[in-house]
Amino acid sequence: MLDLYFVSVIAFFIILGLVIFADRKKIEIKSYVIFMRRTKRFRILIDEIAQFWPGFWKTIGTFGIIVCFLYMLLGTGFLINSSYNIAAGLVDKPTISLVLPTPFSQASIGPGYMSFPFWSWFLIILMILIPHELSHGILSRTEKIKLKSVGLLLLVLSPIALFITGLYGLIAGALTLESLMVALFLILPGAFVEPDEKQLKKAKTITRLRVFAGGSAANIFVGLTVFMITAFILWPAMISPGVDIFYVNQSSPASNAGLTNGTIITHINNIPVSVSYCEYNNGGINAFLPYMCKSGSGYFVEEIGQAKIGDNIQMRSDEKTYDILVKAVEVDGIEYPFVGILYKPIIKNGDPGFLFSLISFMSLLWIFSFAVAIFNILPIYPLDGGLMVETIIERFNKKSAKKIARAISLIVLLILLYNFFGPLLM
Repeated sequence: MLDLYFVSVIAFFIILGLVIFADRKKIEIKSYVIFMRRTKRFRILIDEIAQFWPGFWKTIGTFGIIVCFLYMLLGTGFLINSSYNIAAGLVDKPTISLVLPTPFSQASIGPGYMSFPFWSWFLIILMILIPHELSHGILSRTEKIKLKSVGLLLLVLSPIALFITGLYGLIAGALTLESLMVALFLILPGAFVEPDEKQLKKAKTITRLRVFAGGSAANIFVGLTVFMITAFILWPAMISPGVDIFYVNQSSPASNAGLTNGTIITHINNIPVSVSYCEYNNGGINAFLPYMCKSGSGYFVEEIGQAKIGDNIQMRSDEKTYDILVKAVEVDGIEYPFVGILYKPIIKNGDPGFLFSLISFMSLLWIFSFAVAIFNILPIYPLDGGLMVETIIERFNKKSAKKIARAISLIVLLILLYNFFGPLLM
């Protein structure tokens, strides 16, 4: 049967190829894999936005510096901690993953990569790139730094990816059609804003920091905004009160109390409960917004999370009350409270439909926005974080700033690579 999703992706790349061919005289090719198209059109728009409210942009830029340094510490700390866990044998898979497009409609996960359906991936990348580069441009012009050019680019990694995928697949015996398709379509869109480097180099420290931090700060602000809309507007609009118990461990305290699959719990200890967005997306929130996942009273995870070994929990449905004695379960020599259930939210009208698809897309958007921002703000040259670190060091030791910044960059880069390749090689 013809896969229309796959055909739509093929059609897109055929059209893209024809556009590139028709515009080939204006396209610059670098290092055989980078296709760049410079334009002056967007510079006028950037100038107008920057001139509309320059004081506002400078304030936002200053706040962005603080935010970026905080997330730089968060990201670097995560890499160091993960490296320790890998070395100690506590982690056997890469702690960071490449996020790649696949021409198929189903997502997949493998060692060191996650592939998402092309159109979702493509839209998310655009919604990350546009505010990132626009913010760099706006803050450059707000600070009176000239823009040499603005443009779009394509990073064509297909030949390299096919070679690496084929080689790894043959060695590991894990070569699949899906992995080959992911490699074949590894053509990454991008954008760039090119400030005048000489003018930027002579600018004040605060000016340079605002420009360098602008892109990642914009991604963080967009990610936070999308999170707030998703968690506090879209999620409550989709969820009904109560939780649906869809699995009960047969030897668990919950089973002993009479709970069965399909039971709808409305209260815990006489407190009405429902499922929060934090429970739905716990991993992403803990990674990027660790202090935003305190759901508060009235959510299932908070109420049951307070239980200790030996406590009695009273769960109530519309038909019955269940008295559950919390027991202990041992994991790696440590005892944890154990109830023995898995649960899910109750969807209004029984069918999530478009709203659930929108929440899934918005969740990916804010998570990837934070992920790209944190990666870009790591103290690795020539990423924005590396440029920020070099700028700060220059403030105190201009003569040795470049050497110190490059040393820091090399150390963090090696830690980053260890997080990816370490578990694969061990």
